[in-house]
Amino acid sequence: MKIATLLLFLMTSKSFSSTCDLANLQWIDLGTEQVAKKIPKKNRYTQGLVVHHNELVEGSGHWGFSGIYQLTDNIKEKDGFTQEKQLYKNDSHHFGEGIAVIGDSLFQLTWRSGVAFKYSIGENLSDLKVVDEFRYDGEGWGLASFKDRLIMSDGSSMVRFIDPNDFSEVNSVIVRLGEQEVSNLNELEEVNGQVFANIYGNNVIVGFEPNTGCVKTVIDVTNLVESVDFKEVKKPVCYLKICQQDDFVLNGIAYDEDKKEFYITGKNWPAVYTFADILN
Repeated sequence: MKIATLLLFLMTSKSFSSTCDLANLQWIDLGTEQVAKKIPKKNRYTQGLVVHHNELVEGSGHWGFSGIYQLTDNIKEKDGFTQEKQLYKNDSHHFGEGIAVIGDSLFQLTWRSGVAFKYSIGENLSDLKVVDEFRYDGEGWGLASFKDRLIMSDGSSMVRFIDPNDFSEVNSVIVRLGEQEVSNLNELEEVNGQVFANIYGNNVIVGFEPNTGCVKTVIDVTNLVESVDFKEVKKPVCYLKICQQDDFVLNGIAYDEDKKEFYITGKNWPAVYTFADILN
């Protein structure tokens, strides 16, 4: 059974006192045959991805390379994005992480600075500017919007629900598959009432109920990841230019509600892949 694939890297995780029902777990395999579009793009240390007013917005990381980018799609996918515009460049001492949009505000985490940035963002993305900063404890990894809250990961099995007005923690939940905690939660995205998280260092994306933390959907993108040609990446962003396997992992998920399209990319990936109607 395919669930064994996921349980393999959960074996060192903690068991929880209560169990999430696995009877209706949805398993989705995504490979090159399901790709709707492969859109070439400039490689960056992708840390966050979100759709805003039909534009794809990317948050990049690493010291000296962190920033916010606007990616405008092109019908002729082979030509890549018609525009890849840097909207904001972070100071070199900030390592950018996940991004999310609520209303006319974009939020960006940093890895170990303990600072979250709030930007004003309208239909004209070029007006992006920092309007506030917030402090938080621990590391910042993934970020998504859920209703009127932000939901934040820190690489553990816990996600925190954050008040966007002052960045205070409202509540938290442990993400579980059956009775096992799912750790290494990274980039986040809300889709149809579930919050999806890519598992750092693994080719798996899980979708969980935000009120219980129970995993309801598993997306295995192993075939897609193995098809990515990293030889296309001429100047990958790596620490001291010494690249490790972790510099090329899956790390970027977004959903376009209007088009019903799921976007997937990763650190130093040479393209964004879109999938249509994969969630029912």
